[in-house]
Amino acid sequence: KILSGMNITDSLRPQTGTINFDNQRKISHMRVSSLPTSNGEKIVISINNYKSNIKTLSKIGITPEDTQKIKTLLKSNQGIILLTGTSGSGKTTTMYAMLKEISSKAVNIISIEDPVKMKIDGIHQVEVDPDRGLTYKNAIKHTLFQDPNIICVDHLIDDEVARDIIRASITGRLIISSL
Repeated sequence: KILSGMNITDSLRPQTGTINFDNQRKISHMRVSSLPTSNGEKIVISINNYKSNIKTLSKIGITPEDTQKIKTLLKSNQGIILLTGTSGSGKTTTMYAMLKEISSKAVNIISIEDPVKMKIDGIHQVEVDPDRGLTYKNAIKHTLFQDPNIICVDHLIDDEVARDIIRASITGRLIISSL
């Protein structure tokens, strides 16, 4: 809990934290989650390769025909691309592949994530932190002041966030999100 930045004296509230470490030239990202239960505190650590090879659309198993359709959608200057599926179905992997595809200095891309799972060069990634007042709603509001071409919201967590990204999409921005 200490290494992940969580409060070690608080075992009565759920908490999340992160640990980044370099292990033989592979930078890894660990997401630590604590949950108070009737049997005591339960802690889960999820390990992801951080800044490892973000796969391309073709490398994640998307057919060449569908890859071309996705690339065409990614060139849109407004609208919403919504990724859906069960937990572990590849929504985040697909989202990162899409962001990698469109990342360039000429395009202002801002992602809002909880947490940032992998760093992508050329993309401004915002990590949600409600304890600091940086909620999804607040992050979306302030992201719009940055005049982005593309906004990525990793999860549509509620109807309020969904309304905000719909409004953003009809004002000339491409939104990429998952449900």
